[in-house]
Order: sequence, then C-alpha cells, then structure tokens
Amino acid sequence: MVSCGHHGSVPKPPAVGEIVTGCIVAKVAVGKEPGEDSRLTDSLLLLLPYGFTALLNYRELEGETLEDRAARLFFLHVGERVTAQVINVRLEKKPRIQLSEQSLQRRMIIDKLRGKILPGRIADIASAGVFVSLGEDMRGFLAISDMVGETWEQRFARRSTLSVGDSLTVRVTAVQRQRRGNDERLDIYLSELVATDKAQETSGLS
Repeated sequence: MVSCGHHGSVPKPPAVGEIVTGCIVAKVAVGKEPGEDSRLTDSLLLLLPYGFTALLNYRELEGETLEDRAARLFFLHVGERVTAQVINVRLEKKPRIQLSEQSLQRRMIIDKLRGKILPGRIADIASAGVFVSLGEDMRGFLAISDMVGETWEQRFARRSTLSVGDSLTVRVTAVQRQRRGNDERLDIYLSELVATDKAQETSGLS
C-alpha cells in the first residue's frame, strides 16, 4: 500500500518551475464554473514532501482534450503518486501551491526538441515564411530569414520555390510556450539545413 507520509521539514515550499512528486490524499471541488454541480470534484489535493500540500486542477492533468483530462481525474485514486511541475506558489499563512502535469509535459517536449534535426513537410505558406509539419501533431515555423541562402535575395527566392507538401530538413532553433486563456501551446521555430549540413550534423548524433 502506498504511503503518503513525509519526512523532516524545510523552511520554504518548492519554487515555481520545480518538479515534484506528491501523493493524492483527496479529490476536491475548487473553482467550479458558474452553473456546474458543486458536488463534482475538479481537483486533486496532493501531499508533497515535507508536509506541504498542493492542488492539481483537472485542466492541468495530462490529456489532449478537457474530456481526456476529466477522465484521468476520474481514474486517479487516493494513495497514487503524481509527478507535476509547480506553476504557482502563494505565500500566505499557509503556502498555496498549484501544480500542472501539462506544464511538465511541455517542458519535457521542449527539452527533447531543442536543437533536434527533423524531417518535415510544408503544411502552409505565409508571407513571412512557411509552416512545417513535424509529425505527432506538431508544426513549426520556418521564417524566410532562416531558409537556405547566402543573401536575403537568395532566401526570398528559395521561399518562392516552396509549395505545400514539399519535404525539407530543419533544425529546431527555439521552442516557446504561449498561454491563451486556460490553454498553452508550443511555438516552434526552425532553420533549414542544406544537404551537407544534414550529413555533418546527423553523423555526430547517436
């Protein structure tokens, strides 16, 4: 049987951005939307190391859609352990800590993607560049300034030769998190590799 006990004590709670593992001690109703049944639980109450407690709202659980996240909330039980990232800490009489599996998942994706060389296929064309499909429902943006070419004229000419469906090889140069309402998305920025660059880079990968 899983124990939710804690060990020792520390003077301050975990910081925002820290990854923690907690034990579920209850399902609670917090921050219900107007008109929703107040008896329905929407969050997990977790006991963290050193006796701190934290809330993990179902909207921040793993899952592609809100329905998927609500289903995960339903199937999680008291006593199970959950690993998530701290997204908010309010220092009041008792620290109020908020967690997110979604944020942790995005962080892992960012760490995995940054600097990686990937095959892609052009999904859409914009005036400033092209959107590239990278698979697994991910798209990145390749600006004209990051296309192959020694000069701006050459890069602009390269842009005019590209069409939807064309294949190309790119490197992920940056991944940024953008929050819109209750959801976050990853904005992925790319640079194009020429064939010689691709051969040199992939030869150094294991």
